Amino acid sequence: MFINRKRTHLKVLYFDRHGYCVWAKRLEQGQFHYPARLGDKVALDWTQLKLLLEGIDVTKARHYKRYRHPQHAPFAV
Repeated sequence: MFINRKRTHLKVLYFDRHGYCVWAKRLEQGQFHYPARLGDKVALDWTQLKLLLEGIDVTKARHYKRYRHPQHAPFAV
């Protein structure tokens, strides 16, 4: 993945079985929220890449936990 200095253009170089593909996205407003400084390399998993493409800052995204019912103590007989 390559992001320009203004963080308005993003290109992803992808290899499948038949050759290389290039995905490109340009923002009309705002910037991509890239979690590193200019020139740094960062490994992203699939979820982080999708969040980045949607414009969500992965460093500030909250990780919600599922609700769990409280554990009941066994009844004394």
